[in-house]
Amino acid sequence: MSLDDPHPWSGVRWFANIVYREIVQMHPRHNKNLLFQEIHFRCVREWAVMSARERERFLVYAEQDRALVERSLASNNKTTTSTCKKSEEEARTPLSSSAKKSKIAKKDPNRPHKPPTAYLQFYIAKHRQCKQANPDMTYSDIAKVLSKEWNAMSEMEKEPYVKEYKRKMSIYKGKLDKYKKEKKERKA
Repeated sequence: MSLDDPHPWSGVRWFANIVYREIVQMHPRHNKNLLFQEIHFRCVREWAVMSARERERFLVYAEQDRALVERSLASNNKTTTSTCKKSEEEARTPLSSSAKKSKIAKKDPNRPHKPPTAYLQFYIAKHRQCKQANPDMTYSDIAKVLSKEWNAMSEMEKEPYVKEYKRKMSIYKGKLDKYKKEKKERKA
């Protein structure tokens, strides 16, 4: 569980976090937010086809996390019940407009998404083949194997993935420019 996140993580969230950390260690120069988004979406799809035996480890983590959160909430409720209650006057006063605003801006669902990097395209293309060839390998082991394979590849071997990334990136930039123009027009 993240220190900033008071909610317990699910099994699939633990799975995505472990795969993410391993890939970030292997590729520290990549955009971490983009990596996490791509890996999380990929992990959700992989979770759906994962066997119960493979899921068990992550479900145990989720159960331990749930118990930890429940214990911390119970201990917090015992010590802070008097300090958490608002006075009647405080409860009646409306919040200021700045207090109502969220600290994090909501993402626009119409904004185009960045394409996956060349490495992620390679990872997505090869992952299922590797899993089918080695059903007993864990996801972290597969990630390590694919990372080593990517690092051992020459620039010529990486070229199709890089070309595809550049092609998708140019499409993305065009969509982003169009999106920004439309957003400006809506504001005007």
